[in-house]
Amino acid sequence: MSLEQDVIRWYDQGKSQRTSFDNRWQRFLDLTGIPRKDVTVAGDPGRTRTDEVVDGTTSDSLHTAANFLHGNLFAQGTKWHGMRYQDPELNLEPEAAFWLFDCVNRMLALYARTNFYSSTLEWVLDVLWSGNTDMLIEEVQKRSSRLQPIAYTTIPVGSFVWIEGHDGLIEGTIRCFPMKVYQILERWRNNPNAKIPDAITKLEKQEPLRDFKILHAIIPRETFKSTGRLKTDREMPYASIWLDYDGKKMIQESGYNEYPCAPGRWVPISGEIYARGQGDIALPDTGSLNYIKTKALIYADKSVDPPLVEERGSIVGGVIDYNAGGRTVVQNLQRSPQLLAPNPAGDRRMGELSINDMRDQIRAAFYTNQIRALLSNESPQPEKTAFEVRAKLKLLYEIIAPVAGRIMEGMRRMIDTTFAIMLRRQMFLPPPVVLLDYLVNNPDKKNIVTEVEFTGALAMFQSENESEQILQTAQQLQFLSQ
Repeated sequence: MSLEQDVIRWYDQGKSQRTSFDNRWQRFLDLTGIPRKDVTVAGDPGRTRTDEVVDGTTSDSLHTAANFLHGNLFAQGTKWHGMRYQDPELNLEPEAAFWLFDCVNRMLALYARTNFYSSTLEWVLDVLWSGNTDMLIEEVQKRSSRLQPIAYTTIPVGSFVWIEGHDGLIEGTIRCFPMKVYQILERWRNNPNAKIPDAITKLEKQEPLRDFKILHAIIPRETFKSTGRLKTDREMPYASIWLDYDGKKMIQESGYNEYPCAPGRWVPISGEIYARGQGDIALPDTGSLNYIKTKALIYADKSVDPPLVEERGSIVGGVIDYNAGGRTVVQNLQRSPQLLAPNPAGDRRMGELSINDMRDQIRAAFYTNQIRALLSNESPQPEKTAFEVRAKLKLLYEIIAPVAGRIMEGMRRMIDTTFAIMLRRQMFLPPPVVLLDYLVNNPDKKNIVTEVEFTGALAMFQSENESEQILQTAQQLQFLSQ
């Protein structure tokens, strides 16, 4: 079997295993109208997504939680992450520590210049509602001084499949997306290592806006090591394969020095690759809320403008005057038009209670009540004291911290990949001599390994919590010693 057929077969099998997830994700999008790409429906670009949405509680709660979580994980304008050496000896060397400190500052400056923060907000939004998200981090081949060296692209939910490694982490991504003829020609026409299929090149003048399904597979090169079918970039550990899906033709084969994707999973279940998000918890109440509110709107419409029952031929002239104070002449007063008002036996109060209960359940799923409690003025004082704000913030962090820790895998890959690209493109200061001496004195170590250290608001709270626990333990030991 050819390499092209293998990649397409992997994608098709992965997509079939994701079918139940796709249907649930599409239903959530239909009920909420959030601005994300459709999963199973090929909708027209620019179409209105809120025609069938009658309640915005889920969308509002989701965006509130996403903005809060993004602000605590990726706080623009602050130093939300740092780096340290895996070897403790290097962290004690002033020159080595300062060089790594300067590298982090240059990375933070790069984030602000690129589309990093807008892409990470989409990344957090997707992992909240669907439970799965991925981001492609690629070098940009400079054709203009205006282009930034790195581009961050959040891959839409439902357009990628994952390959899971033996350690339980994601090690491969195959994504499928449409590209127009002129985009394909512009990207690969002048690339000597690429070969554009004839079925695409012949449409350059006739149909330049026609879409073709393109597969981009990022797979560990060891997967094809035994077959020997990969020909280029053998020194790169990850293969990059571009295919025409319908024509089953190879466009380009290249590679990556590091895994260029940053996957994130919210609540993975043992035995499954894809995870569940908070949208799964809110989906039943979202559907019921839309249904009940639709019925409530129909009830209100009939109450304001109720339907009429008229006897045929009883109205003189055949026209009823519906204006205020209007006169309608009928032949028999005993058979006057009757109003068909809504059933008075219906308990409107029960419907209102059900709507409020479902809204509370949806807000609880996205932690919206705790977030808004920081902004409300429920206390007798006109403004909260610092103690009240800190107590509520501590409670909220204790709730969110465990689930936020599950997406740290993707955040670390964002930072590690950015660091590797900037180091390769010589965007840092030259490494100090002490690092070179370290490699010379330790021939068993080929590279200097660094680790990511998160210093955002959520991570700092967890550090403070550990300090408080140590202090409480010390106080208890002091009491016991007495």
